[in-house]
Amino acid sequence: MTVVMVPAHRRHGRTCFVRALVALAFGLVPFAGPRTSAHAQATAYTPGVTLTLGPGITVSRFGYYCMQLVNCSAWTAQGFSLVGRTDASLAASDPYAYRGDGSRAGWIDLSRAYSFASARGGRIVAAMLRAMYYTDDLGATWHRARFESQQSALALVFDGPTDFGAAVGTSGALWTTEDRGATWRLRRDGGADNLLYLAVGPDHTIVAAGQQGSVFVTFDGGTSVRVLRERGPVIPTIGLHQNAVWIQLEEGIWYRAAGGSIERFDQGPWGSRQGGR
Repeated sequence: MTVVMVPAHRRHGRTCFVRALVALAFGLVPFAGPRTSAHAQATAYTPGVTLTLGPGITVSRFGYYCMQLVNCSAWTAQGFSLVGRTDASLAASDPYAYRGDGSRAGWIDLSRAYSFASARGGRIVAAMLRAMYYTDDLGATWHRARFESQQSALALVFDGPTDFGAAVGTSGALWTTEDRGATWRLRRDGGADNLLYLAVGPDHTIVAAGQQGSVFVTFDGGTSVRVLRERGPVIPTIGLHQNAVWIQLEEGIWYRAAGGSIERFDQGPWGSRQGGR
């Protein structure tokens, strides 16, 4: 199991609980309670973040203030197989673009990607404007995935032991993949909230949360969903613990999603007490 986008770990003995992060790199926020939602902030600050995509493979960007939803700061990369360039102006103005198909016309500006994630077998996937790209050779070449949608993915995550993955994005869109990101199927869209947080558990359990505090759970890849909240004053915390996805909506309001069922608790996964749902 994996949580988008970076493993920001807090260890408790053998337990590793992961804070689900905003795909726009809202940053590594310690697991200390929900954050104020973006719609309540006059100017949103996005902390700097470094994403580890494999051994020695990282992408990073600095923190920034921004009123836009995405792309106020560029990613820089380490460990990728950069291909030599012949276009001096492109290399000077965009030092972190990568070749898409082996030709000069195939350059894609991955410095402005919305999100990155690593899949099984060393594959790296990047979410772009209404598109997905993936590489199997550490960035020497990138291939455009089958991704038909007018929306853009803002967060993506893969279930590490399998080829299954999910992505969420603008206007409540949700996609799934069964082939490590080569093909993405749009499962739902048309929502009022831009989805920024995402966690994937065993058996295609997906939990997604939005910019305005919405939260939903699906156990069938998005065909049907159970809405925990349509809107809220805080962005929820989402994480994984013992093969289940845990959601904290507010102080003292927790849910555990696993095996097709949702339970409510009044505390987190350590010393939790069942609250009745």
